[in-house]
Amino acid sequence: MPLNYSKWDQLELSDDSDIEGHPNVDKRSLIRWKQRDIHERREARKLRIAAFQAEIACNNVLAPRLKRIRERFTGETTDNTQTTEQWAEDSEDVRTLTGLPLFQHLVERLETSPSSAAPPTNAKNQPTYDAMVLSLLLQIYDEAKPLPSDEQEKAILSCLDRHISQLADHTKKLEKDLEEEVREQKKHITSEDIKEGWENK
Repeated sequence: MPLNYSKWDQLELSDDSDIEGHPNVDKRSLIRWKQRDIHERREARKLRIAAFQAEIACNNVLAPRLKRIRERFTGETTDNTQTTEQWAEDSEDVRTLTGLPLFQHLVERLETSPSSAAPPTNAKNQPTYDAMVLSLLLQIYDEAKPLPSDEQEKAILSCLDRHISQLADHTKKLEKDLEEEVREQKKHITSEDIKEGWENK
C-alpha cells in the first residue's frame, strides 16, 4: 500500500531554508524575515483563539443571568433552584416583585452591592459580570424612560428579548469563528507538533 505523505504539504517550520529571493538580498536575512513572519502569524492565531474562547465563556455566564432577569420581570420563573441561588439575598417581599419595580430594584442592587465575580482574564480594568449586566440594564432603561409609564414595561421586555437574542447570535458567530481558527491552526504542522518517534507526550 503506498504511503500517504499529503499531511506534510502543510509543514510550517520557521527554519525553512528553501527560500528564493532577490540576488541583492542576503539569503540569511530572507530566512530570518520568513521565520519572524511564521512566528507572528502563529502567535496572532493563538491570541485570536484565546480571545474567542474567553468571550464565549463570558457570554455563557451572562446569557443565563439575562434570561433569569427576564423570567422574574414577567413573573414566569420556571427553575426554582436557579431562582433561589440567584436571588438568595432577596427578602420575601422583593422576591415577589415583577415588572418595573423589580427592574429598578435590580439596578439599585447592582449599583450598591455588586459581586466581584469577573471573567478570568489578565485584562486591565476588567469589568465584573454584575457591572456588565448593570451597564446593559441602564442602557435598556434609557431606551424605555422617555415612554409613558404604562408602556415602559413592555419596552423593557422587548429590549431584554432583543439583547438576549443578539447575545445568542453573537456567541454562535464566535463559536463559528473559533472553529475556523482551530481548523486553520490544525492545517499547519509546526515544530511544536513534531515529537520524537517513541515520545508519548
